[in-house]
Amino acid sequence: MSGPDASRYKTDASVRVALGRRVEVIGDLLLPSEPSDSSRAVCRDITRRLEEWQGPGIVILCGRLVAPGCPEGGKREALDRHPELSDALAAFATRPDSKVIVVASPDDDAEVVRTMARRGVSVRDEVELHCVGASPGAVGRRAPTAD
Repeated sequence: MSGPDASRYKTDASVRVALGRRVEVIGDLLLPSEPSDSSRAVCRDITRRLEEWQGPGIVILCGRLVAPGCPEGGKREALDRHPELSDALAAFATRPDSKVIVVASPDDDAEVVRTMARRGVSVRDEVELHCVGASPGAVGRRAPTAD
């Protein structure tokens, strides 16, 4: 993102991903202000995956959480009317060694983004994933063994 709004949110784009850590990237949810069968199904699917997720991990939502063309005030309502999803994301964000990150697009309403941030979700303009090992130079080395 460039221009005057280039740093609306957290500017550190780097996200360290430990070896073996699960990452799920979800893009363009496009939730309507009035829930549809399709939006409910998508929310149930994501909620189920988060509830069944074993161990630590990272979930990244890549912008456009709400469908364009929602009426005035409808963008916040779109999120409020899909509580199963927002509750599941908030619960996942509070788990040890887990996080939820929203990469905000210019289309995302500021109130929607603030609502997500209040629920423990990190909001950023961009994300760069960096896979990291246990320690530098550890790859390919064996630990010494006792005789």
